[in-house]
This record gives sequence, structure tokens and C-alpha cells, in this order.
Amino acid sequence: MSVLGRISLILGLILLIVAIILATLNFITIRDYLVALTAQRSRDFYNVNPRLWITYLVVFGSGLFLGLGMVWSVMARRQHRATE
Repeated sequence: MSVLGRISLILGLILLIVAIILATLNFITIRDYLVALTAQRSRDFYNVNPRLWITYLVVFGSGLFLGLGMVWSVMARRQHRATE
């Protein structure tokens, strides 16, 4: 596994734990998520709780880092096999 892959996976897991903690501390309910996802008008879209947007960004970042970590790890394994 490459160093970048390991760092990215660890950072993604940490961000995922932070996102879970943020969601539980802020008492973000499924209703809040549904309101944000199904907002028909821009007024509804921007009136969503700001803590919800922070949680969204942390969840997106964790998914991004986990995905990049997996891709970099697979690429490093393939490169290692090719050089053997």
C-alpha cells in the first residue's frame, strides 16, 4: 500500500468519525436531510441549518479521502506486481 493511500484512508476514516459525531451532537435528523435534498425553491435551499452544511462537507470530504485512498492503494499494488 502506498504512503499516500494510507494517509488518505486514515484521514477519511477520521473525517467519517467526526461526521458521525457532528451529526449526533447537532441532533441533525433525517427530516433535516430530506428538507435539504428536496428543496424545490432556492429560499428553502438556503434556509437549511448551517450545521447541516458543515456536516455535509465533512461527509463529502471523508468519502473523497476514502475513495482516493482506495484508488491509490490499488494502483500501488498493481505497480508492485508489475515490477516483480
